[in-house]
Amino acid sequence: MEWVVISVPGCGEALKLADKSSVDMQPPRFDGKEAAERVATPGVAVGLVWTVVGGEVQFVEATAMLGKGDIHLTGQLGDVIKESAQIALTWVNS
Repeated sequence: MEWVVISVPGCGEALKLADKSSVDMQPPRFDGKEAAERVATPGVAVGLVWTVVGGEVQFVEATAMLGKGDIHLTGQLGDVIKESAQIALTWVNS
């Protein structure tokens, strides 16, 4: 039997797992079923986000509301996403 040692942040000691074959060291496989179900709803799009530890599939949702035609972005968005949203609004308004 081969031991696998995993360190846990904030924990002084490492955890030991008895069987290496019982530890899945790979990231979860992408399942397109959720994406297909979510994008079937009008106003939902799929985006890919890059992070320092890999990538993520992200769902972007939009809805029409009464108002002045302004766009309000929430969350921590980068400049590229903000610019893309502004371009999309300009295209919709044209």
